Amino acid sequence: MAPKAVKPSGLLASAISSEFGSLETLGQRFAAEGTGHFGSGWVWLIAKGGKLEVLSTHDAGSPILEEGVTPLLACDVWEHAYYIDYRQDRAGWLTSWWHRLANWHFAAMQFDAAIGQGKPWRYPPSQTAR
Repeated sequence: MAPKAVKPSGLLASAISSEFGSLETLGQRFAAEGTGHFGSGWVWLIAKGGKLEVLSTHDAGSPILEEGVTPLLACDVWEHAYYIDYRQDRAGWLTSWWHRLANWHFAAMQFDAAIGQGKPWRYPPSQTAR
């Protein structure tokens, strides 16, 4: 998540436009995926084979371990993430998260790495990155 809302830029912005038509359409797809997810889990924007995809995972499931997949964004759809502020309004949580907290700078760096234009973030960070 990011402390300040910004719009995606660079190659990621071009890919969003090419694959989804607009950032708004991608946001609607992201919110729909998370809202339609039954139970606890996560909704993700990933890069796979140079293409963008939106998917959800159950419980602690993660696409991080899948070969050829680079996570760009992830939003928690477990009730503990939004219940105090949003009660049963998961769609409201996801829409608010998308517009206020999505870290597009991180997502752009990850996308660039996914298409061979840099290195993806890893944990723990390398000693040379400090």
